[in-house]
Amino acid sequence: MASEETMLRKLQEAGWPSPIEIKCVKFDIDSVLDKLEKSHTKKAFYAEVVRWLIESEGKPTFRKVTGIEDDDAVRKAQFGDISNKESIKRLIEYVSKAAPGQIINFAKTTLEPEIAEYLKYYVTKTAPPETLICEKLKGMGIYTIAYIEDTFDYGPLCKIIINPQGLLRSLVEEPSRTAEFATVAKLTEWIISNTNENIVFVVDNEESPSKVIVASISPDQKEIALDLLSKFLNDIMNKENINKNIVINTMIKYLL
Repeated sequence: MASEETMLRKLQEAGWPSPIEIKCVKFDIDSVLDKLEKSHTKKAFYAEVVRWLIESEGKPTFRKVTGIEDDDAVRKAQFGDISNKESIKRLIEYVSKAAPGQIINFAKTTLEPEIAEYLKYYVTKTAPPETLICEKLKGMGIYTIAYIEDTFDYGPLCKIIINPQGLLRSLVEEPSRTAEFATVAKLTEWIISNTNENIVFVVDNEESPSKVIVASISPDQKEIALDLLSKFLNDIMNKENINKNIVINTMIKYLL
């Protein structure tokens, strides 16, 4: 019986749309490399950077910067074939300082727009909007925000989650639990989880289907948090189409 329930739950979850996620990760060279590794055109980007460095400063400098000594490996690197992550890291760090404009231009012409923009933040030493949002929210005692909407097609659906962690991470990992949060939101304004997280519910009672904000917050800053969450709910629920940029811009309006 348990296995049947598990299979049914997985089938249900597989058919549910994933929420828009605003993830809060440490922004450094390693996070930049993680983004680059997900790019389908990373080799074209690496090739441009490698060729620029060799043509501008010579192979001895390239070898010193990357630690790549073998002639065949140097040749392959000029076609973007670099297997050693540490070599890529040192290459990006060096060229970002030596020729910031060049590497930004290479990224713009070879990488997917989102990844190119992410690299630009690193090169110009500015934080991505997601990082700024998470830092500001944390300063206000807000750790995770989820927006749940009771849809006609799927029932209660988590459409947005900012910094998924703790109890609210289950909205991403186990979408079937979204209905539980939506039900609890109708019964109370506040719960404390088994791990002592303070979870608040902000509900728009006039809407049908209902729309709810669930958030993990610090009880010391409850009033400030509830004011921002209410504004966010009122703003986001009135938008016909929601995408990541809309979520970011809506948050920035209240935080920056």
